[in-house]
Amino acid sequence: MSTPPPENDGVRPNSIARRALVRFTVLSLLVLMLVIVATFFVSRSVSRDVALRHAKARGITFARVVGGPLVDRGVRTGDPVSLRDFTRVMKNRLRDKSMVHIKVWDRTGRVIWSDEPGLRGHSFHLEAPVRRLFATGGANASMSRGEKQENARDGSHGTLLEVYAATRSAEGKPIIVESYWATDSINDDARAVMLRIAPLPIGALLLFSIVVLPLAWSLARRVDRAQDESRRSLQHALSASDLERRRIARDLHDGVMQDVSGAGYALSAASSALPPEAEVPRLLLDEVSGLVRHVGESLRALLADIYPANLARDGLAVAVEELARRAADQNLEVDVQIDQEALSEVPVEVSQLCYRVIREGLRNVLRHAHAAHAQVNATAQNGEIFIAVADDGRGFERRESTEGHLGLRLLEDTLVDLGGSLAVDSGVDGGTILSAAFPMEVALR
Repeated sequence: MSTPPPENDGVRPNSIARRALVRFTVLSLLVLMLVIVATFFVSRSVSRDVALRHAKARGITFARVVGGPLVDRGVRTGDPVSLRDFTRVMKNRLRDKSMVHIKVWDRTGRVIWSDEPGLRGHSFHLEAPVRRLFATGGANASMSRGEKQENARDGSHGTLLEVYAATRSAEGKPIIVESYWATDSINDDARAVMLRIAPLPIGALLLFSIVVLPLAWSLARRVDRAQDESRRSLQHALSASDLERRRIARDLHDGVMQDVSGAGYALSAASSALPPEAEVPRLLLDEVSGLVRHVGESLRALLADIYPANLARDGLAVAVEELARRAADQNLEVDVQIDQEALSEVPVEVSQLCYRVIREGLRNVLRHAHAAHAQVNATAQNGEIFIAVADDGRGFERRESTEGHLGLRLLEDTLVDLGGSLAVDSGVDGGTILSAAFPMEVALR
């Protein structure tokens, strides 16, 4: 006795475990990128705030310790000697490049001194927050790109840290020392902040992924196995149903059908044996004989519905053509369009399910649609079977759903269990369309 092959624990290309793993990995990478980007912007914002605070503190210190005490009457009035001494001190502070520009303002908005000589003595409009510093003291710090009128001659230095610091001159008069500081420290601070902030969220996310990934993998594989078991169970049920239909068809053919045929022959023989004058008994026997023949025809049609022998022998197209021929006997013209190239290699189980869908669709057309014409289409594409049965009858009321149509409800349950679907809708030009779809691979398992 051969040993069955061991169960494959690998991952199928289209399995839930593989799809879940891919989705989990992609989402984890996306979240990781978002965390990195968010951390970068947070660190930039934090470093900017830190740089502004530092610049503000340095600006206040410079204004109160260096700039303010050196502004005497000679500097304010433009005395050449006082200006030369003051300029020498300011130029020394600008030499290390940490401070880029310096201006000294009086209350009227006049530039008392600037490292740009052309601005000295000119007056400009000071913004309200700056003007308030003459009364309140303190300092304002912000990022500046040199858009103000008084910065037109400063030259292009990009973005700078601008600090307005209130102080008093050597004479005790309120002045404001404006200083511009380089932003080189912002990038250094941003890197330092990022190195401190980033490891926590990024590390936590990576740790979470490492912990959750095996769990997600295990759960997905369990779902895979459960679906495989469900598909195998359903396939066994379909196979058992097919075997049972075959047995019933055989029993009917070899038992009841033979008895009915024998009864018909016996009734015909009895009618022939009656004397000529026994007209009434002969009429009764002929009537019963006709009923028996009708029962025999109904049984043969039932046998063809239960287990069409030509389906396994001649294929789906021939079996459906037989359904169309029997529908024509009931005044329903059926146009059959079977994609034999696409359906030629499908297993018998798939053909049987296709046949059941088409048979049930035509049966409902005959019973409920009051139609004169129907069209059957069946094809396969991308591993799925698609079937449609359309008619030109009275149409489908959505409120009817499948209530009262036991065959349709049973067929819908079967297709849903197989991962497919069944829908009944009204056609665009009237009538009804029954459409079904199910994956071919399910029937192959």
